[in-house]
Amino acid sequence: MIVNNLLEDVFLKLVHSMYRRAKGRMKVKSLFVGIGTKMKDIRELHLSYQRALSAVSLARMFHQNIMCFDDMGIYQILFSIQDKKILSDMYHRLLDCLIQYDKKHHGELEKTFYYYLKYDGSPQKIAKVTYTHRNTVNYRIDKIKKLLNNDLATFEDKFPYMMAFYIAKMME
Repeated sequence: MIVNNLLEDVFLKLVHSMYRRAKGRMKVKSLFVGIGTKMKDIRELHLSYQRALSAVSLARMFHQNIMCFDDMGIYQILFSIQDKKILSDMYHRLLDCLIQYDKKHHGELEKTFYYYLKYDGSPQKIAKVTYTHRNTVNYRIDKIKKLLNNDLATFEDKFPYMMAFYIAKMME
């Protein structure tokens, strides 16, 4: 659907109304709607369409009925990369050592590392969410730092790894 000169709240009400009608008529298990971005020039309409497709993909990923491209956060950038192999290569380059260690030792370093990044290194929060003793969490964090050869002291040290986890979610 393409609209011109429509207030955003009116537009969103229209989209939600159309969604409810379509869902009621189609009797499908899942229906997802992606909303692109506003464009000032009709020659950029294809960009809004591509962004709407990205929003649909993310809506499916997170099981949300309606997703706006403008609300996608970092996924805006990740979904805009045409060469998905770049993303896959980045993920594997950064996390394969943990994945391989987990496979070989039946460990949970990758999962622990994700929560380490998510909870800004708090052993208490990581222990709670993983149902693991705090000493075990500390041991795993030390092991992760050694395997990655990175002390994870700064935001710049951690950011690429968080991106890798976002990529992993995309690749599911």
